[in-house]
Amino acid sequence: MMESSTIRESRVPRGSRHPGWDGVLAELGVDGADADVAAVAARLDAAGLARLAEALWWTGSQREAMGLFEDAYGRYLAEGRAEQAARTAVELGLLWAVAAEEAISQAWTSRARRLLSELPECPVHGYLLYLEANIALSALAEPPSAELCEQVRGVGRRHGAPELECLGLALHGLALVHAGRVEEGFAALDEAMLPVVADRIPLLWAGDVYCLVIHVCYQLADLRRMRAWTTAMQRWCDRRGEQRLYRGVCEVHRLELLGSVQAWSEVEPRLVQACAELAPGSPWAAGEGFEHLGELRRRAGDLAGAQDAFSRARELGIDPQPGEARLLLDQGRPQLAAETLGASLATASGRTRPRLLVAAVEIALSRGRTEESRAACAELVELAERYGTPGFLTWAGQARGSLLLADGDALGAVPALESAVRIACDLGDRYEIGRSYALLARAHERIGHEATARTHRRVAREAFTELGALAAARALEPPATPGGLSARELEVLGLAARGESNRAIARALVISEKTVGRHLSNVYTKLGVGTRTAAAAWARDHGILG
Repeated sequence: MMESSTIRESRVPRGSRHPGWDGVLAELGVDGADADVAAVAARLDAAGLARLAEALWWTGSQREAMGLFEDAYGRYLAEGRAEQAARTAVELGLLWAVAAEEAISQAWTSRARRLLSELPECPVHGYLLYLEANIALSALAEPPSAELCEQVRGVGRRHGAPELECLGLALHGLALVHAGRVEEGFAALDEAMLPVVADRIPLLWAGDVYCLVIHVCYQLADLRRMRAWTTAMQRWCDRRGEQRLYRGVCEVHRLELLGSVQAWSEVEPRLVQACAELAPGSPWAAGEGFEHLGELRRRAGDLAGAQDAFSRARELGIDPQPGEARLLLDQGRPQLAAETLGASLATASGRTRPRLLVAAVEIALSRGRTEESRAACAELVELAERYGTPGFLTWAGQARGSLLLADGDALGAVPALESAVRIACDLGDRYEIGRSYALLARAHERIGHEATARTHRRVAREAFTELGALAAARALEPPATPGGLSARELEVLGLAARGESNRAIARALVISEKTVGRHLSNVYTKLGVGTRTAAAAWARDHGILG
């Protein structure tokens, strides 16, 4: 094992509770907010300085901790302890990556690589391999090779560092997920997480693995797995004493999940506070939280608030798409919405594309660009089938249904939308349940199944209202039309009043004659008449003509 103060002391025996980082600070002589940390640091050796830096980092003083870690690195070099200096450089590479300072992170990994090139193989080589693969995956969406994953695990086996086997297996799981082998990938990730859950992994690296797994679940729109791992991370945080950063990350993820089932008015203020507190230490996680906040506000009709949240996310390094493009569409700027989303799609790959493609279908349909929507839908369906996650499959069903409705094939849209409803209900995402039912209601209305359409509209309206998506709920309110007739029934009646036959009406509205007959039957019932002639007379009296 590494003779690392930071890593060795971070270990917690199985079944025990961490003594608390505030307690560690007190042991080192830092007691209270007004303590002179610089004076304390001056009397510590390199290992003690690294320990002090880690304690400060976990208790929320990230920037101060970074400076002390760098001082520890310098002292290790001065003492001729190259392996410990390399270890500290790798840890700094990780911590600066968490802080979203990519250039600084890369500089520290380069220093570690240079030092390690002159040393015999040791566990630090494995940590560096993991970190570099992690950075490549996050920044470039470049999955690690099987050989690299095995290299990390091999270093762990050769040097008695089982935590490296865990990290290598986690990389392997991420590579499988990236390749679309989701079930295999999560099986590997689940296995990799066993020693993490059992507190057998150094804390800095355990927190990183938790964040990686939850982020992958979010990208895949797999809320079930995201809930499970967020709960596990919450328990892990509860055992970590006073640590704050990962507790904040966990809170943001928990609130994102709550937003799928709970009234947004209750979630929003807590998410605002959590993101603001997290931004200094983990801007990427805070940025994702602000992106989610912007989408909640957009759905609730607070367009100005949504723009503010999306801008904050962008400042923190997150591209807030597709929310920002949908916001532009809501503002009546479909051309700019398409251009903005297109720029993000041009650089997205793999599992990051479906979230953008479902919005691309909506925006293209709003602009009457059927071929564009057809191409985006085809790619979305292909990716949904490759990854097979519930969220992707829900979006694919919605997109296929919307496209078929635009093509006038309401009957063909029903199976796709019914599939979206089933998966969204199983997933427990209230907003996607509402969207799926609203589209299904539209399909049944066009077919002529008015009673079924009313039932589906009611379910969608209830889901939207419970969450606070009031604009979407209002759009589903039954219109105040003459005689309580639907828009389609008014069209059919107007043409019938002009003397058109059922066949001519079907041809004009691109529906079947059977559907025309069903609409007319509904008209007779609502108007309380028994013949076509009486219905036509009512239409003329009320100024309804085709």
